[in-house]
Amino acid sequence: MKTYRGTEQGPDGVYLNLSTGEFTQLHEKTRVLPDSNEVKYIKIPSVLAIIISPLAGLAFIIFLPFVGIAGVVGFLGYKLWHGILAMQRGTIRLVAIAGHQGRPTSHSRVAPLVKSQQQKPKKN
Repeated sequence: MKTYRGTEQGPDGVYLNLSTGEFTQLHEKTRVLPDSNEVKYIKIPSVLAIIISPLAGLAFIIFLPFVGIAGVVGFLGYKLWHGILAMQRGTIRLVAIAGHQGRPTSHSRVAPLVKSQQQKPKKN
């Protein structure tokens, strides 16, 4: 198959852009291939283009749901993993608070917990 470059003139027909995989059609009015001179095209026989195009669409129809399912499963796994890590950090923090009762702390979130544990209820 002859290779054509962008901005070249070619005969009527269907051309495949080798860098993007897109089909380009040249007809009577437009005889110049689009894009720059670095882009390569090959001329595809019309019968082959008629066969390949629906098969490419069929591949998208078949595999796109699997990609969507894999994306959702990956997202849920990511959230679950980070949720577990956050719970572990919270558990470790609570154990650290319990181990240092009565000592001053520099953490602003922990300080109210320590103060409330030190206060004794008033008896009437």
